[in-house]
Amino acid sequence: MRPMRRRLPARRGFFAGRYRAALARREGEGTLRSTQAQPAGLVDFASNDYLGLARDATFAAAHFREEAGRTDAQTGSGGSRLLTGASAAHDAFEAFAAAFHEREGALLFGSGYAANCAVSATLPLTNDAVLYDERSHNATRFGLRRSRGTAIAFRHNDVADVASKLRDRQEAGALICVESVYSMDGDEAPLRALAELCLADGRAGLVVDEAHSTGILGPRGAGAVALLPQPLKRAVVAQVHTFGKALGGHGAVICCDATTREYLANYAQPFIYATAPPASHARLARRAYDAVAAAEPARRRLDQLVDLFRAECAVPALLPSRTPIQAVLAPGAAAALRAAERVRSSGFDVRAIRAPTVPAGAERLRVVLHAFNTPEEVAGVARAVRGAVESPGEGL
Repeated sequence: MRPMRRRLPARRGFFAGRYRAALARREGEGTLRSTQAQPAGLVDFASNDYLGLARDATFAAAHFREEAGRTDAQTGSGGSRLLTGASAAHDAFEAFAAAFHEREGALLFGSGYAANCAVSATLPLTNDAVLYDERSHNATRFGLRRSRGTAIAFRHNDVADVASKLRDRQEAGALICVESVYSMDGDEAPLRALAELCLADGRAGLVVDEAHSTGILGPRGAGAVALLPQPLKRAVVAQVHTFGKALGGHGAVICCDATTREYLANYAQPFIYATAPPASHARLARRAYDAVAAAEPARRRLDQLVDLFRAECAVPALLPSRTPIQAVLAPGAAAALRAAERVRSSGFDVRAIRAPTVPAGAERLRVVLHAFNTPEEVAGVARAVRGAVESPGEGL
């Protein structure tokens, strides 16, 4: 008799079963996440809409009125920028962004994640080292796995560690990848010291993710690189300005010199093989830049709210930060979730940040301040957070 063949599970069931096992592991670890709409009735202390532009109905209405009046309006671009997706609106925005950030060139992307992947994957050449901060965003790490360089992590914001690794490297050039403001800690990269290191080395350059500083730091909200003395700006190979935070939209622009811009346009796979954003996207980004450039009163108000929060919260678990991102440690996934739920029960939308987004044991509450939050709301959330981390077992 012919041996009976073992019946294999249906393909769909086979893979779904393995996925269920992976999800069950995360659930057991307390790190399972899910998509969720903004909770109704809670005061927003979770979104990255620092200046309130994303929720500004007047701003949105003006943009949509303008688009409705155009005879060339399109819902999509129809292709890659290198094929049929290019438009005069893309070119005009890139020229504007380059001038605004005082660079020779700029390249528009559909998302900040894609832009950061592009720079970290494409700019390192063969025999280059890439020194990246150990707290660099996932987009940078994802891109580095596709790069030709040798990726080397350095201790967070540790200039001495960077200097040591620059001296010890065997590779030809070196790119140093940092975030001007770190998204989970709210602290700032030592850009001046790093730029000085690069210029002294002569074969090193900086790549700066400006996601959380665009619109917040620098003249007209131009970002942290704009605060560097002019001679030190020569160390910056490229900077990424994303639109999903203070600019209230989506997408990103990489600003750099003209040669680097053309190199990225020819070699960066997230640009070459992606459908271009529609022309309306470029016009919306320009409108957002104009609004943010004029938002100096909102930036001053945010600075005052940061001072107020830190004075009212004032617990040892509060991490150092001068920015709208305020992080309060609540180690352990379950502890962080309980603390966040307790703060939400007081009427404030604050989220728990857990591994793997942050290291295990460094779970935290991430409180994001906005120009539209009132002093009373900020004082209230500070007291709620303080109570949740000082007396974690109460009221649960």
